[in-house]
Amino acid sequence: MTISSKLQASQQVIRVPSSRDEILGLARLLRIGKASAEIALAGDTCVALLEGALTAFLQRNGFSRHEIEGPVAVAELMPLPTLLRALEYARAEAIAPLNDEVLAAALTDCIALVQERCLRTEVFSLPSTPLYN
Repeated sequence: MTISSKLQASQQVIRVPSSRDEILGLARLLRIGKASAEIALAGDTCVALLEGALTAFLQRNGFSRHEIEGPVAVAELMPLPTLLRALEYARAEAIAPLNDEVLAAALTDCIALVQERCLRTEVFSLPSTPLYN
């Protein structure tokens, strides 16, 4: 096998994600984000926003919940700072490759709520060390 035929064979193996993969991947990220928000932000508006945004996103793209359902492993759950970064990433994906303004707007609202909670938590969880020894 020549070098050029090896190169052609290796190039055929590279798989470019389809729009379907991008949509389902983002939906799975949102599902994990929602599960994380349910624990970290119990009763917060962000949980309802994520639920509604996820359902509408799937419907707009012709998918059903069963395509992303399944248990969320404890190891997948995110603390608030990580949840915030994941939501920001999801919003960027909704804006750029997916061009979903509705999802981006819902995520913007949810991000603001998580940022507010992070600030409140940070303020009240400062270490209680004396300023002077």
